[in-house]
Amino acid sequence: MNGKLVEIVAAEVLSRVEESRLSLRHVMEEYFSSHPELEPIRGLVRAYLLGLLRRYRIIDSYALHVFDVDVTTMSYWRRALLRSIIYEAKFRDVGKDRLLAVIKAAKRLGVRIEWSDIVSVKAVPVKSILRQYSGVERVAVEYSLPTWVAGYLLKLLGREAYRLFKAFNRRQPSWIRVVDASLREEVVSALRKRGFSASPDRDLDDVVRVDAGRGLARTPEYRRGLFVIQEKASSLVPHLTGFKGVYIDLTAAPGVKISHVASRSGYGVGVDIKYRRLLAARNLAKRIRVAVDFVSSDSRLPPLREVDGVILDPDCSSLGRLGVSPEMRLWVTPGYVEKYSRLQWELLASAYRILRRGGRVIYSTCTLTVEENEENVRRAVEELGLSAITPEPFIGVPAIGVEGQRLYPHLHGTIGFFTAVMEKR
Repeated sequence: MNGKLVEIVAAEVLSRVEESRLSLRHVMEEYFSSHPELEPIRGLVRAYLLGLLRRYRIIDSYALHVFDVDVTTMSYWRRALLRSIIYEAKFRDVGKDRLLAVIKAAKRLGVRIEWSDIVSVKAVPVKSILRQYSGVERVAVEYSLPTWVAGYLLKLLGREAYRLFKAFNRRQPSWIRVVDASLREEVVSALRKRGFSASPDRDLDDVVRVDAGRGLARTPEYRRGLFVIQEKASSLVPHLTGFKGVYIDLTAAPGVKISHVASRSGYGVGVDIKYRRLLAARNLAKRIRVAVDFVSSDSRLPPLREVDGVILDPDCSSLGRLGVSPEMRLWVTPGYVEKYSRLQWELLASAYRILRRGGRVIYSTCTLTVEENEENVRRAVEELGLSAITPEPFIGVPAIGVEGQRLYPHLHGTIGFFTAVMEKR
């Protein structure tokens, strides 16, 4: 490994994430593939950036109120480096020598910081920074959320929103789905022997909760195709099919849901507009040895008719993922809600057209907005004539004003999630 500092690597990754609006996971994969000599610090950089992103608005406020610098006027690279320095100085327990080394490296890279600036950052308590704000803006800065998100969720959930905000900034458990449910205890036992804190989920018979341990994808059990890394909320969707009939996933990539259905029902079909994304889905189906046919097509005009059921988990504003993917906080806007709710409706109408009578559509999103969830279900009932029915299993809390369920990080240990089951009469 060369001598590049973690703080500098983190800034390089962060600037790429914000400029490209790509996921932290994707950018890190790309970055460390290009810099294999830095692989030993990969885990540290990821943890560092998750901590930084969960405090980014407080960090930006230090820049504004201590340095008199508005980071939004800076280039992506310079603001990422400044954020990295402030995070290191305020929120990490490192010595003076380390901080001086970071300052020196930053100066070489065009961001001038003096030791007196670091002293000022250390001296000013977070409470003093928060006192510069009031109302929803103060809440948003305290929990490092876009102001509109904090306001929306406070209006939706009332004081319970504060529990959600705290959960967004805590580490959530990992979840896996065992391909053959009868082997769940065997997989749990094997993972425990490898140092993981693993326990069978009480709601879904093929899901396992993992609270501690790293490297799930490097275990022999994963390589043998015994399990898939899959969020519990995502695993709920296939269970809602009852694993009966042939289901079509209209937004299939990366394939976890339709491969789940196929592992229990014997077969499934996955459709996605992006061929490259389907390659990953095909690789998954091959690894776990399940029968899924994949079709590259615009799901608004699928080449299918009279299907038993449809899984529809379309792109969304992803507010339910603000905890596990905190980088999204840097760019998500209300425009995402409007854009995706339109697309979701088009896909729901498409699902209706290909359903046989008595067929079901399982609709889900990983967001928390009523516009993308309950309003789409209400519209499908009123305009398409679909009938919303009580989902089984029901493991969340009731949806708002329609049949369906919501899952929340602070209540269920999952991402924020919505799902509803609708039947064609």
